[in-house]
Parts: sequence; C-alpha cells; structure tokens
Amino acid sequence: MFKSVAKVYENVLTPLATYYRQQGVPAGQASSLARHNLAEVGLGSECGGVAPKRSLRKLVMEGASLPTIRQFLDSPLAKDPTTIEPYQQCARQTGDDSPDPMALVAVASPEVFTYLLSVAGHLDAHQQEAMDLEMGVDVGNAIDKTPLMAAAQFDFVATARMLLAKGAKVNEVTDGEALYEGFRTPLMYAAQSGSLEMIKLLLSAGADRWQADGAGRTALDYLVGTGPSRAANPRLSPPDLAEAARLLY
Repeated sequence: MFKSVAKVYENVLTPLATYYRQQGVPAGQASSLARHNLAEVGLGSECGGVAPKRSLRKLVMEGASLPTIRQFLDSPLAKDPTTIEPYQQCARQTGDDSPDPMALVAVASPEVFTYLLSVAGHLDAHQQEAMDLEMGVDVGNAIDKTPLMAAAQFDFVATARMLLAKGAKVNEVTDGEALYEGFRTPLMYAAQSGSLEMIKLLLSAGADRWQADGAGRTALDYLVGTGPSRAANPRLSPPDLAEAARLLY
C-alpha cells in the first residue's frame, strides 16, 4: 500500500513544485512546499512525526532509562530493519521534514547521548542509518541544526556542557537556504529560549555574541524579542533578562 502511494506522490511532486514557482514562490521553497503539502495529503499529517512502536527512537523520546536502552540495543529487534525502515521511508517523502538524526533526539540526557555516541562509533554509516543511530557532536538535521543548538534551545545545560567538552562547534550555523532567514547559532537558540546559565556557558566557550543571522539579527535580538519569535525570552526573570542583555550587548 505504501509503495503505491509513494509512487503517485513522486509523479505529482514535480508538477506541483512547478505550479508553485509559476505563482512566484522561489525554486527552493517551491520544492519544499510541494513535498510538505503532498506528504500531509497523500501520506498522512503524521508521516514521519510519530516514532514506530518498540524502537530506539521511541525509547529515547520517552526518556527511557539507560539500562532499558542498553537492553534494547542488545536485542535482535535493534538490528531488524523492519523496526525502523517503514518510518524512515515514510519520513523521507517529506524532504526537508525528514526525521532528525538520533543525535538531536538524545540531547535530553547526556548519559544516554554519550552511550549512543559510543555505540555508533563502532558502526559504519550504513549500519547507523539502518539502526536509526546517526550520532555525532556536530551532526546536523535537514537544516543543519546541531545537537548543541537543540540543547541550547531546550536548555539542556548538562548536555551542552558535555557536547562542548567533546569539541562541539560553538559558532556553527544552520543552513541559510533551508531555514528561512537562517544562519542561526547555538547562542541565538539559547538567547531565545534558554536559561542565563546556558547563555553564560556558550559565551564562556567562545560563542560570538555579534554573529548575525540571515536577517542581520544577533543573539541580543533573539533575547529581547526583535528576532523571529517577536517575544522576549520567556524562561528568564526580569533580572536575568537584564543580565543576559548586558552580556550580549
């Protein structure tokens, strides 16, 4: 059933992208828009958005303990391609909306991240993909968002500290073409929704407070609400917000 739907999907994709371009949508955005809309109509709005049952991704997303994750990876199910392939195949149809690599999913726990990084280190690229175990301190998703950016965005300070200790690039940027007004840094993500501790951690690691995104906005703009969110960092109290502004000015 899925293969039949996917074949129709691919046949319609190009004409739809051409239509969007004729309506004035830039070429790159037209292709992404066509993929996104077709995926929702033809494959379901949850295509790629829900981890399959009894999978590593599901365990990590639900915050399973390290022993539970170890037990799963030691089981035959972890190496069974039918465990994750239907989910990966579905998600690939959405193009830019492809699932984040495991490295971005695992940022909630530095212990789990470190363990999965170690396991992945013994696998080649094909094995990592087959097991849904694409790990690395700087591995990026479809828009080049890194684990450090994800940790900064969701304020996983311990994970950010671990990533920096392992050599994560503190001034890495997202793809300027794949993400509208891209070139965002970990510090920008932290300024928009992270804690004062996270902001200080990144600055102490060498984060460039003056680095600008594709629209010319710095981390200070993300902090005070003149960035994409149009609202000041909701995590910070007024005194912390003032202190963060002083550090980023």
